[in-house]
Amino acid sequence: MSRFGERFVAWMDRWTSVVNFSSRSIAIAAGVVAALMMGLVAANVISREAFNEPVSGTVEIVRVMMVFMVFLPWGLVQARKGHIQVTFLHMRVSPRKRFVLELVALLAMFTLAALLTWRSGEFSWKGYLEKDVFVGPVYTPAWPARWAITVGASVFSLVILSDIWYTVRRFVTGQFQTEEEREQARHV
Repeated sequence: MSRFGERFVAWMDRWTSVVNFSSRSIAIAAGVVAALMMGLVAANVISREAFNEPVSGTVEIVRVMMVFMVFLPWGLVQARKGHIQVTFLHMRVSPRKRFVLELVALLAMFTLAALLTWRSGEFSWKGYLEKDVFVGPVYTPAWPARWAITVGASVFSLVILSDIWYTVRRFVTGQFQTEEEREQARHV
């Protein structure tokens, strides 16, 4: 491999490490939001039962927190291959065709995730400028939830790019099967 090629591979490996660290970090943030949400709901139940007065705005705040919990961990789930995969076709084709299927799926996912990032970013920015709120007993800002979608989709897009890099790298080096697939083939 040329010197440029070695530098490029090293740079991409570092970039992938940064992307994976970012996906873990925002997933941890989503976990903190989940813990805060559980505390708020528990406080609401206790307040309602003990004092006959619920915590005002709980529903609106939990609505925003749910968006954080759903969208922020997307990147980490992708990095850990935790999304549902339909493998009935995937396992019945040769390793080369499997590579092509995997690459086409990743490119389609990246396209959709990038479009979601772009459009949700525009929507988030507009909501921020207009000071958009959820109406209820307590007016809750809506724009943080919108930005959570944008951040989650952008990290998801970056993780998919990292997966595309890894997939192409496996193809170029002739490693069509993952280590797990090789192990399964040995035991069949």
